[in-house]
Amino acid sequence: KPSGLEARPRRGSGRRRRLQQSTCAMVAAVEEAEMVEVELDEEAEAYEEEEQDAKPAAEEEPAAEEEAMVDDPYDTAPVEAPATPEAAPAPARIEEREVDEPKDSLPRIKHDVQFSSTDATPDVLVSAANGSVSSLSQGGFQHLLSGVRADTGVKAGRYLFEIKVMECDPRAENELRIGFSTSQSSLFLGDGSSENVCFSSDGTYSLADPGQAKAFEKAGACGRMTPQQVVGVLLNLKPDSPNAMTVSIFLDGERAGQPQPIPGHLRGKALYPTLTFRNLTLAVNFGRRGLQFKTLPFSCRMFADMAQAHCERSSSLAAADGKLEVIIPIGLPDRGVFDYAKRLVEENPAYVELSDRKVIDWCHKSGLKAKTGPSASHSRDRPDFAFGIAQLDNRSWRDNLRLLVQLSGRSCVLPDVRASLLKAERKELLGKFPKSMKKVAVVLAGEPSKPFKEWVHGKIQAEYDAKKALVQKRRDIAEAAGEELSEEELRMPEEPALGDDVCFLPSEGGVSDLSEKAATGSYSHFSLPDADEGFDEVRYEWLEKEAAKDYVQRWVSEKKATLIVDGLKPGTWFNGMQQEWHKIRQELRTNFSKHKASHPESAEISAFKPDDVENIHDIDGEGTPLYANFKYEDWLLLSWRFELHLLVHAFLEDVADPDYKGIPADHVPHYFSLYYGTKWDVKGKLGVDDLAALVKLLKAPVELVELKPGQQVLQSKLPMTTSVTDIVKGIETYRRDRARRVEAGDESARLNFPKPTPKAAPPKVAVAKPVGKVAPAKMAPVVKAAAGKAPVAKAPLVKAKAPVAKAVVPAGPAGIKRPPAAADDAAAKKPRADAGPGVPTPRGAAIVKRATGAPLGKAPVVKSAVAKAPVAKKKP
Repeated sequence: KPSGLEARPRRGSGRRRRLQQSTCAMVAAVEEAEMVEVELDEEAEAYEEEEQDAKPAAEEEPAAEEEAMVDDPYDTAPVEAPATPEAAPAPARIEEREVDEPKDSLPRIKHDVQFSSTDATPDVLVSAANGSVSSLSQGGFQHLLSGVRADTGVKAGRYLFEIKVMECDPRAENELRIGFSTSQSSLFLGDGSSENVCFSSDGTYSLADPGQAKAFEKAGACGRMTPQQVVGVLLNLKPDSPNAMTVSIFLDGERAGQPQPIPGHLRGKALYPTLTFRNLTLAVNFGRRGLQFKTLPFSCRMFADMAQAHCERSSSLAAADGKLEVIIPIGLPDRGVFDYAKRLVEENPAYVELSDRKVIDWCHKSGLKAKTGPSASHSRDRPDFAFGIAQLDNRSWRDNLRLLVQLSGRSCVLPDVRASLLKAERKELLGKFPKSMKKVAVVLAGEPSKPFKEWVHGKIQAEYDAKKALVQKRRDIAEAAGEELSEEELRMPEEPALGDDVCFLPSEGGVSDLSEKAATGSYSHFSLPDADEGFDEVRYEWLEKEAAKDYVQRWVSEKKATLIVDGLKPGTWFNGMQQEWHKIRQELRTNFSKHKASHPESAEISAFKPDDVENIHDIDGEGTPLYANFKYEDWLLLSWRFELHLLVHAFLEDVADPDYKGIPADHVPHYFSLYYGTKWDVKGKLGVDDLAALVKLLKAPVELVELKPGQQVLQSKLPMTTSVTDIVKGIETYRRDRARRVEAGDESARLNFPKPTPKAAPPKVAVAKPVGKVAPAKMAPVVKAAAGKAPVAKAPLVKAKAPVAKAVVPAGPAGIKRPPAAADDAAAKKPRADAGPGVPTPRGAAIVKRATGAPLGKAPVVKSAVAKAPVAKKKP
């Protein structure tokens, strides 16, 4: 539906006629589809003259139709009027059932009724001097709806207030909703809240029942509102009136639609005049000094002439002494910080919450939609701003928002979970507020108080009751109408369990207070405020000071087992040890290869006990290494044993935090990849599923230690000074033990590690027939690859050198044989004289070897597998 205000149409235009016909239902259908132009003047006198004489209006209709053919922007051709048109009936007027207000002697209120700057969105500007209301239209605020509520509500009687649009920028989106709400209701009329009713500028009336997710909207409930009109809003709460418990709209003093009912759940509650608008400046009249912009067909009292018995004052008033305060709740993530802020504002309406989550809610209430889904950093503390509007998405509105709150005379509460737990950011936060404001820190640590729990339980129960009542009402209506509802529509909500362990409100959508990324980078520095940080007061709400500090410290210690250490990098000690490990590993490979080259058979070294060996590279004085019988699996076990041992000690060295007793078991894969720069793949390398299975396979030196139920850490049983020599001795002992068990028939001792997939051989190169006679090409001698040096984690092999390619001649087109060439050396393509063996061979080319002095002719085709053997270089 259109939501913006419309400019008043030009007198006599076809567009204006159609709008009047569709929205006011003022033209009756006649034979031959005769269209009647109803002319309305801005003054009530002109309207009355036209109504008294309907015939002249009908006689003027052909001229109006003729004009419409030219001016109608929709190019709609009117139906031609008959030669002798009948007079059209006058527009149906709504029967006015309201009567003049009788005089009474009730005492009247003494204060001026006005819209409250303390019960409004922060961008609203209220001028009590001239009764105008406006809002910011720059810095991103032009995209948001503004809301404001009067400081006086009415519980009984019949009262009127008036507004008129003074400024409406046609270049900006504009919107207006007028109605009533309770003192605790949302400021956004028509947002689905059951605590308000309203008319939109397009004539739609909105209301909602408790538990309803979306407001019920009745289109065409009143005429459209235009900037030039005075809009009168009449609230009738007189039980003996024909229009009892209704709201009515009057445009320029004339009733614009039938009275609309107020929902039953609002009856008996004080209702406050409320406006929701966008990019407008409004003049507001509550009747001060007896002023009334437009006279109604009956006399009635304005809000300024309200009886004291019918009045209720708002509790959302500025501080009487002008002393403002900013309250910063300090608590752990998901431990009630936002619930505390919500409760504080409910119980103290003069306070306003300043937080990113309230602004994101404001954006959603204004109809803005996110362009992307939630990111990994999305949280209640820092929700994503992804509306595609730079002024909102970059959060540049924060400073202006804080300033606006201070100018409005309101105290505020700042629930900022992460910043409030970090000393440096607390200091920065306090610096954004003037010294004149009292700064209070409220520490929320431990189990909440009984009143707080009762408030939480009450909110949860009220939401359940509202949903249950809505389902029951739906059932009753369907039963009365004889309709059948789906199983989903008939399902009652599940009753909540409100035990003593329910301390906080459930988070909407399951969103956490802090994202894992935000918590990981800061949780180890969380602290509670000290006396010298600049707070005027530090209030401990649930636990005393020392108990609260212990509670936070315990939480931090436990969190270390669940969160990654942000910004951790391999330190100097690890880098030095890793270089030493690479050096020793190379030495092991070299010695192993040399021994295998001279002693292909397995060495008999069982007589030497590993622990008694002094030199693992020469145990018998003849160069036999202790690791002479290592196989693929032994080299792999050696790598994993030493590298995990090194990882554990490097982590403890680099993190430098006594709270860490080892690497949290769930984080070992992360830190392994961080330190060694390779993927954690125990399944692909060792055939085990997880860390526990790996530790069981390795036997030593690492182990999993359970510090408390559900909290395991990886530790090393060896000191950080342990050398690679000791690890090699342990692997040899482990190998001998497995061999004995296998010989005894225990097949479970045999290790079957996944073998690495061999690299695919390069494709064979086809050899084409050369042009002319060429001496037979000689096969290059095949060079056998020598046994390689043994790596620690792979079977020892020595890679053959890359083959040296010959000069080449491109092959002829596929499937076409070349004719024999003439016996002329020029007929054959000669390789360059300086073309050495380093010239690359294109894929698919034929290798041609030219024999010096040989006559040209057909040469036999010699198949040579290029990938298998290098081509010998020509000796100089």
